[in-house]
Order: sequence, then C-alpha cells, then structure tokens
Amino acid sequence: MAFALGIIMGFEVSFDPEVLELWCVLGFFLYGWLLKAFRSSNRMINLVWTPIAFGLLTITGILRSQTCLHLPDSKVTTAEYFLATVRHPTYQKGQYYITDLAINRVWSDGVHFPADDHIRWYQATDNPIELIYGMSVVLEGKPRQIETPKNPLEFDYAGFMARKNIFWNLWSWEDEVISVFPGQRDTAYHLIYGFRSHLKSFLEASLPPGKPLQISLAMLLGDRMAVSDQLEDAFARSGTIHILAVSGLHLGILYWLIVQLIGKWRRHFLFKWLFVCISLLILWAFALLSGAAASTQRAATMFSVMIIANAINKESNSLNTLAISALIILWVDPYQLFSVGFQLSFLALGGILYLQPWIAGWRKFENQIIQYLWQLVSVSLAAQIAVLPLSAYYFHQLPVYFLMANILLVPLSFAIVITGMLVFACSSIPA
Repeated sequence: MAFALGIIMGFEVSFDPEVLELWCVLGFFLYGWLLKAFRSSNRMINLVWTPIAFGLLTITGILRSQTCLHLPDSKVTTAEYFLATVRHPTYQKGQYYITDLAINRVWSDGVHFPADDHIRWYQATDNPIELIYGMSVVLEGKPRQIETPKNPLEFDYAGFMARKNIFWNLWSWEDEVISVFPGQRDTAYHLIYGFRSHLKSFLEASLPPGKPLQISLAMLLGDRMAVSDQLEDAFARSGTIHILAVSGLHLGILYWLIVQLIGKWRRHFLFKWLFVCISLLILWAFALLSGAAASTQRAATMFSVMIIANAINKESNSLNTLAISALIILWVDPYQLFSVGFQLSFLALGGILYLQPWIAGWRKFENQIIQYLWQLVSVSLAAQIAVLPLSAYYFHQLPVYFLMANILLVPLSFAIVITGMLVFACSSIPA
C-alpha cells in the first residue's frame, strides 16, 4: 500500500528528481539499521523505524512512477503520415476494429522525424486489416488528442486512456492504409501470438459457433473479444464473470494438473528444481498465451513465489505472497495500479484470504459433500464482500445469484480447463 501510494503521488505531482535520488541514497544507508531494528524486541525502536521503512517504500514508488511517466508528444499533431508498431493486436468491439499502436516516426510537410507516443486506431470498415505483434503499419491522417470531458460529472475517458499510456486516436476508412509489413518476426510476442492464433483456429475448427466456442476461447485463451455482449452481461449479472477471465482459478487448476503428473519430483533431491522449472514454464506460458491480464499476472507471480519458496524449504505466507506479487507487477508496470481488473483481482483474493476462514468457521458439516459446497459458498461470499464497493462504483450493480451460480460453475470450470489443456496437448494428433 505504501508503494502504491508512491505511484499515485508520482503520477499526480511533479517532483524534483535530484531530491528523490537523495532520499534513495539515504535509504540505502538506513537499510542496515532497519534490518537490525525489525529484529529488535524493543517496542519503541520498532515504532520509530517502521514509519521510516514505509516512507522509503513510498519514495521508491514515486521514483518508479516518475521513470514510467509518459506525456503526449506534440509533434504527433502535425503528422500527415506516421509509422507505428503494434502494441496490442487488432480486435473487434461492436462495429469497429481496434488496434493499439506505438508511433515511431512522423511525416509532416515532406520532412520526417522520430516520435515516441501511443495511439488507438479505429477501423470503420467491413474489410479490416488485422495486425499482430511485431507488425508495423504506415497510416495516413492527423491523429486527434483524446478530449477531456466538458461536463465535470461525465466519465473522464481521456484520463482513463492516459492510464493506458494512450493519448491519441485515429479513425480510418477504406484505402487509408499506405502499407503494412511484418517487422520483427522473431520477437517473443510474435511467436506467442502465432501459437495462440494456432490454438484459436484449432478450437474454432473443433467446436460449432456459438456460446460453447465463446466460453472456451475466453476460459482457455483469455479471448473475451469473441464473447457476445449478451453472454458477458449474463455472467456479470450472475456474479461469475471471473469464470471468463483467466485468473487464479484457472492457473490453480493447471498447477493441480502439473502436481498430479509430476508432483512426486517435488520431494526428490535431484529433480525438485526440474519440477520448479517445468511448473514455472507451463504456468507463465499459459499466462502469456491467455493475454497476461492483471489477474493472470497476479496468479502466476503468486504461484511462482510459492513454488520457489517450497523448493528452498521456506514456508510461504499467503498474504506476504499476495503483497510480493503486487509489488513485482507494479514495479514492472506502475500503470497497472489503475486497471480495474488489477484492483478487483487483488481485492477479491485479499477478501478470500482474510474473510473466507472466518466465514467458513460459522458452520462445520460432517458430510464431506456438504462441507465442500459450504467451502465454495464461503469463498464466493468472501470475494463478493471484498469487491462490493468497487463493483458498485464501476458497474453499478450487485449480483444476487453468485452463491448458487458459483456452486454450479466452479466444478464445471475445473472440467473445462483440464479437458482443454489435454486437448491442446494432443492438438497435433488428427484423431
């Protein structure tokens, strides 16, 4: 929380870098004293050093956000043509096709010069050009800066997009694309997206069009763009939208499958690190294939910390693991703090860790089936209570069927993910 506070301060307030660097240097000198103080049994020493430690963490958050702070490049306003590379591949939203691009070079009045900015490109056409990771495109047109709302109570779309590092948009119709070329085909993103496209084509060939295909694409590949608005609304109203978003549930199922297959290696002196490498490789490969959303990053990071801690014979604390995963994700991308998915993900898991044991302790059942159902109910209830304020603020609704829906859908999700993973593993076999 101290690090997150620093990120907010760094984005909202301008600081003198030299002052921050001085604080950072002082922090290194105090680091040894902090370790000694936290190990001390003297209550007064801890009361003095604890605020200093949190203050230094807040300053670290300010420093990190200042290094990632991105402002609009004024040269983009003069563009007649511009060269850009793909940040997020083309997807359909309603009647339009959207691609997020990074602007690299701008042409104006016959002169070209480098640029560093991001733009959202809308294609209003029946024959869109689908761009993937690693591809580049030359576009014609003058990008427009996203306008701030004129009504102070209106949704601040410009601020929302600024948190995604996007300040411009461009609308294109037929014949306005000058050229498209592949760019760097050996990039990791290109390889990952290519394999993801292969698995997506495999699912589309194996399942008939409709809701089963939409749900499978969302749960197995994180492709929620294929999900219809009506189906997504049904999941949201029933309080089971987390089923469609690849998250801790899906990675937990995948880790369970890994343990069932090679779990014995964990206890072997020679093979335990091989188990760690295989587990991390599979979990992160699945996270990247599914789009690496905030919930997926959080879950993959938590599982990584837990797996490594077990390998070095250290006890892993769930709350510490949650905090470490948040710190790692925010260090890599401080803008994630403003992502709704990131906020909901961490609040839900925090609620499960804090509230679920207390709720589950209300009743104890001797029947194993009833006790299992009660555990599902307690998990759902804890998560919903934790995310209730944000759900009301962002979505203006409160699901009332989530208890019954989760009892039905969580076991079905387990079956779908396990079956999907096995099908992907056997996708090269014609039968």
